[in-house]
Amino acid sequence: MAAFPVLGIYRTDPNPQTAISVAFTVPKKHFKKAVDRNLIKRRIREAWRLHKNDLVDSLEKHHISTQIIIIYLGKEILEFKSIEKGVKKLLRKLKKQIK
Repeated sequence: MAAFPVLGIYRTDPNPQTAISVAFTVPKKHFKKAVDRNLIKRRIREAWRLHKNDLVDSLEKHHISTQIIIIYLGKEILEFKSIEKGVKKLLRKLKKQIK
């Protein structure tokens, strides 16, 4: 699922060991400096932390576990609000798919 500037790839399992596990990645191809990649990952993680509760509750309610990889698609470093908007949209799409 794409929600610019992020892309989410997920897999669900019917038997929940843990409700959710998440990985974040930023391509080295577009951001050569580790400092830039880490900045973007910190922003994505913070947006995830702020908005994950609805998804986690929905997964626990349906007794499903999932693994998600969130990939940054942007070609430049965006501010937090833009990244947060994309993460929120991605979480809404994911929540609809799970129901």
